[in-house]
Amino acid sequence: MLLFLWRMDNIWDFRQQANLTSGGWGEVNFVAMYNVLVVDDEIATLRSLERALRREYRVFSATNGETALSIMEQDHIDCIIADYRMPGMNGIELLEKALRKYPDTIRIVLTAYTNEELLREAINRTSVHGFVSKPWDTEEMD
Repeated sequence: MLLFLWRMDNIWDFRQQANLTSGGWGEVNFVAMYNVLVVDDEIATLRSLERALRREYRVFSATNGETALSIMEQDHIDCIIADYRMPGMNGIELLEKALRKYPDTIRIVLTAYTNEELLREAINRTSVHGFVSKPWDTEEMD
């Protein structure tokens, strides 16, 4: 599990108990999975993040901002992780649109370019919840 996603449990608690004892079927415990959308124009990065997240989260992926927004219109997304540098709509622009339309979605910037100006822009324009540096430490994914 990504280290920064621990905040999701602090913001929402989707864990529910479903008691299906009527009809003699017994009791079933149901744990809802968080929906995480990963957006990066590099396919290798998308696949790597999908592998790291798919055991504990329902993972959606997109290679550009327009596709990401389309996915968000069709499915409830709890967390969006967007690469800062992408052709067309960059990650900050995408997260800014997501903030306006889906303010409760956790927004995280994925970038190989961490500098003070980027951090300031991301925080001021999108109220990001965190940053992930590329390449990331695999142990952070546990």
